Amino acid sequence: MYLSPKLQYDGVIGGKDITLDVKLFRPNGTMSTSKTSPPGYSYSYDIKISNGEYSQVLGHWGNETKGHWHEGIYKIELWYNGILLAEKSFEIH
Repeated sequence: MYLSPKLQYDGVIGGKDITLDVKLFRPNGTMSTSKTSPPGYSYSYDIKISNGEYSQVLGHWGNETKGHWHEGIYKIELWYNGILLAEKSFEIH
């Protein structure tokens, strides 16, 4: 099935289009990628920055097969122009 990360932020420059790069790491430390992944990342997602408090779902990652995501602690990293903006660990039961 799919993971759909949600980004919450305070935008200071509204109306700007940016591309965020996402790295998603499995519990064993390997990065989840596909044949369409950009080099060095799991996937990229284009968003329009809005002024003030805002949230944005960053697409989805996975596939239609149940059980694709095994139990364990995963980590997601959000990157912009090669700069790490945020990282978060989460657990799948």
